[in-house]
Amino acid sequence: MVSFNSIRRKLRTAGSFSRPERRLFLRAWTLLLLVDLGLRTLPFRRLQEWLGRGGSGGEVDDRDQAGAVIRRTRGLVDLAVRYSPYRMSCLRRSLTLQRLLARQGIQTTLRFGARREDGSLKAHAWLEYEDAPVGEPEALDEHFAPLVGFSHNSISNL
Repeated sequence: MVSFNSIRRKLRTAGSFSRPERRLFLRAWTLLLLVDLGLRTLPFRRLQEWLGRGGSGGEVDDRDQAGAVIRRTRGLVDLAVRYSPYRMSCLRRSLTLQRLLARQGIQTTLRFGARREDGSLKAHAWLEYEDAPVGEPEALDEHFAPLVGFSHNSISNL
C-alpha cells in the first residue's frame, strides 16, 4: 500500500522539475510501460522497428552538450523506473533511454552481455555512446562478455 507521505514526496519531486523535464519524465514513464508491453507481446525485431519510427532530432555534435543531455535523460528515465508500478529490467530501461536519446539527436548502441555466476547465466543490457557505457561502471566489460549490439537505426540491417 502506498502511503500518503510517499505520494506527497513524489509530487514534491515532480514539482521541482522544469516544464521540459516534466514532459520528458512523463514521456519516459509512459514509454517504459509501452516498451514493457512490447517486449511481452511482440518479437524483438518488431519492437525495435516500432521504437525506430518517427525519426530523430538533428545530430548533437558537441560532446559536452551530448553528455549533459545524456545525464539529464538518464536521470529522468531512472526516476521513471523507480516510480513504475512494478520492477523494470535493464533491457526495458535501456530501450526507453535509447529511444529518448535518439529523439534528441544522440545515437547510442544497445549492448547485451552475459556472465556465469554460481553455475547460472546472468545477462545485462546497456547503452554505449561513443564506445563508452551510459550510466554504467566503466569496467562493465570485466563483468559481462559482450554478445551483440544494436544502434537505434541498425535494425533494418538484420
